Amino acid sequence: MLIRSSPLLHLQSHLPLLHTSLLRSTSSFFVATRHISSSAPFRSAANQFSPFSSIKKQSIKMDPQTPTSTVATPTTPACSSPTAHLYLTRPGLELSEMDEKQLEYMKKDLCILVNRLDQPIGSATKVECHENTAIRAGKALHRAFSVFLFNAEGKLLLQRRAGVKVTFPKRWTNTCCSHPLYGTQEAQEEGHLGVKLAAIRKLEDELGLTGIKPEELKFLTRVHYCAMSDGRWGEHEIDHLMFLQLNQEVLTKKRTVVNPVTNLEEEETYLATPAMNYNEVMEVAYVSPDELRAHFVTAKTNPEHLTPWFQMISEQLLFNWWENGQLEKTLKAGGLGPEEEAKIRVLTLGDKPDTFIPEATP
Repeated sequence: MLIRSSPLLHLQSHLPLLHTSLLRSTSSFFVATRHISSSAPFRSAANQFSPFSSIKKQSIKMDPQTPTSTVATPTTPACSSPTAHLYLTRPGLELSEMDEKQLEYMKKDLCILVNRLDQPIGSATKVECHENTAIRAGKALHRAFSVFLFNAEGKLLLQRRAGVKVTFPKRWTNTCCSHPLYGTQEAQEEGHLGVKLAAIRKLEDELGLTGIKPEELKFLTRVHYCAMSDGRWGEHEIDHLMFLQLNQEVLTKKRTVVNPVTNLEEEETYLATPAMNYNEVMEVAYVSPDELRAHFVTAKTNPEHLTPWFQMISEQLLFNWWENGQLEKTLKAGGLGPEEEAKIRVLTLGDKPDTFIPEATP
């Protein structure tokens, strides 16, 4: 049996590269073991989309004083357009192919449907919210949250999504991201309590973090983004961003994997929280700003290295809130202030059409 340590420690990355004429798979990306303070092509929406049969409609009264979205880029229908990325031509999992637990979430969890102003307009299951046909038809915009957990040294805890996740499996992303549930206390809006309660639930479910209080989560702002995971599944969310500072313990562990190049078993080291849910998370890592930037370099050659929302938020917003003493300032202030809280920024990944907002979105 071969023994190898984490490639990140040696500034290596063994990542799958997809080419039109060659599929070359290498070993997975693994984090450092040193002290942790470090397919069918797209079809037209008209041919694919069927209206939701189980969406619960909810009438809303539009508030004329509700702030409008802060739009960073033009909205276009390009979420329905194919791109050069081969992962978008993969067909995506059928329901019968999904992990049992993930399928349960997809069928039973009700997301909060919203309009571009983040006002609730109904509910839909995760299946209905994450199908590309619904996204392209403007039917699937829903509320989400993203937590960024920092330790006392100011390093950010990343997670790598489990391989059984329906959207963006095995990709590195922020500490925790999911959805508040319709018809529960997580639908509350005053003081952003609903998304905070949802974050507390999922931090325990995914990473085993307990005892977190709503006031410890510092609400920052909201972003509106769209992204396709494969030919069938994607995301279209208004994402509520929150900071949390907590010295979460992580442990160095070992596992046996098969090297796809040599077909030999190898032992690798990885990092995990003590009560990590492996149905949700593969591994974790604390990173400094510069270490996170190294992930962006990897993502340039491997578009499946980072989740798109995390890449958008990090490159366009996060460093301004993190570096040069801004993290301490933001945490002490309890957020970014009322003006930033009211904003909804539209983010894209440059000119990638699969990250543009569908024009049909209400």
